[in-house]
Amino acid sequence: MRWCDWADDVLAAPRPTVLVHADLHGGNQVWKDGELRVVVDFETAGTAEPEYDLRAFPGTGPGVELMQATLRHYQQISGRHLSLDRVMAWHLRNALGDALWRSEASVHLPDHRTPTAWVDDLTARFTALDIDTDATK
Repeated sequence: MRWCDWADDVLAAPRPTVLVHADLHGGNQVWKDGELRVVVDFETAGTAEPEYDLRAFPGTGPGVELMQATLRHYQQISGRHLSLDRVMAWHLRNALGDALWRSEASVHLPDHRTPTAWVDDLTARFTALDIDTDATK
């Protein structure tokens, strides 16, 4: 429950919005030779804070390196400062929401792991990013 409270605190103040893809996960990206070549499926594009669009990246790959590189690159190109805490708060909501929905519907998680394994993975990512979810914002 503390994670949910932390995410609520982090996301309490609205941020400026931009045009976002809104479904920017690995299945909507085409990579070749280690470079992103194209993003597809703009069906849900709209306006939101940029951190919302990056919410899938913390769960991409075995660590947090891709997400950190994407965050740095986005900031460099756009000139906007992004909040790592906000990206992780959106990621947390997305991951827990997906796990809850799938568990209630008796549908396997996408990687066929258990909800406990997902929580362990979230814990590892928060630790790797040195984010203290016990701290109040």
